[in-house]
Amino acid sequence: MTRSRKLWLVAAVLFLALVAVQLWIIVSNWSGTSRDWFQIVLALVQGSLALTVITSSLRSGRRTDSTDATAEDESPAG
Repeated sequence: MTRSRKLWLVAAVLFLALVAVQLWIIVSNWSGTSRDWFQIVLALVQGSLALTVITSSLRSGRRTDSTDATAEDESPAG
């Protein structure tokens, strides 16, 4: 996994943690207004985005690692 991918992964995990805190604050101050519902929907969209970046980064890292391993296996032993 490249350094750039690792940074994206760390940023996405931190962002997801902030979304979780945001959801907790919204729920703890719940009053049932349309603003509360809008904030819940917005937080869920943000969480979905963060999870998409995390899974994409992990898949890309696996793909890169397997490509690197294949390249090393095919190198001439000489």
